[in-house]
Amino acid sequence: MSEIRLSVPARADYVHVLRSVIASVAAKLDFSYDDIEDLRLAVDEACAYLLGLRDRPTSLTLTITPSGRAVDVLASVDGAEASERAQGLQANMVWHLLGALTDEARFDESAGHPGIRFTKRAPAGAGR
Repeated sequence: MSEIRLSVPARADYVHVLRSVIASVAAKLDFSYDDIEDLRLAVDEACAYLLGLRDRPTSLTLTITPSGRAVDVLASVDGAEASERAQGLQANMVWHLLGALTDEARFDESAGHPGIRFTKRAPAGAGR
């Protein structure tokens, strides 16, 4: 499976589309129901945090890169350079939630767009 990139308007009422896409990709990779729900929640938390960074972002983008029994996800919003609030992500409660829901999480800034990148691996022998 190759990289999947989806952009939606930067509004909370479109995040459900991104949650559905990550769930579909994870199901295709045979993640367990619990792991799929973890990914859905991680996308929700990352997007909610990112939408609060910019005053008027126009697009919210989810880039999903499946790799074997793992999935790498980058959620990002358009806008100017990342604010101090974005850089302070690791001190935020969202960071603790992402740490519990995923295997790796970090702040990512690409082309001046703040983002959150995380990875989730399906445990060996897992599946539904």
